[in-house]
Amino acid sequence: MNPHHSRKEEALALLGIPLSSEEDWENVLEEQVFSIRNFLLSQPVTVLLFAARIRKLVQLAELEELLGGNRNPEPETARQLPPAESASLLALIRWRELCHSLSRTAMARHNEILFIAAEADQMCFTESRYEELFLELSREISPEADNHSSSWRPDYGALILELSRHGISSGATRILAAEKARILARPSFPYHSPLRDIQSPIHES
Repeated sequence: MNPHHSRKEEALALLGIPLSSEEDWENVLEEQVFSIRNFLLSQPVTVLLFAARIRKLVQLAELEELLGGNRNPEPETARQLPPAESASLLALIRWRELCHSLSRTAMARHNEILFIAAEADQMCFTESRYEELFLELSREISPEADNHSSSWRPDYGALILELSRHGISSGATRILAAEKARILARPSFPYHSPLRDIQSPIHES
């Protein structure tokens, strides 16, 4: 069997397209990328879930290249994030929100597979660093779990407003205590980027 034909068949199978089908693989791939990007744009940043989507995006980029598409390179130079603010919890939370906003804005403007993956990777790094610094800065706050779902996140905008106006008030403390409990229950640091060593199954022996 022609090795290239075999690899193409495997690539199509990974996209869920039979070799005999006349379905346009580019449309199928675009739909999958669109679905992943929508998830990354709309869901709270959960490093474990985002890293899985990054791996899938890298696989889709390799499938695109194998099937004859133009593989879109990663940005020539990664967009630099503002340095982490660790002077206070207020500064840190503001930094988190700014970085995620920049990443999501950039992601929403691009369709390139590896560009989306790179922005999602930056969001994972931001979230991981935020959680690490949050625990350092909240040493005086006792974690207090609330009956929130696993996807719960505080309203960071409202929390920034409360901290700006009233400092570590009783209301802010309750939210910060719940946030600390959330992070301790499932910490995401240190973060190991899937972009460093990911390899698609079609290239494995």
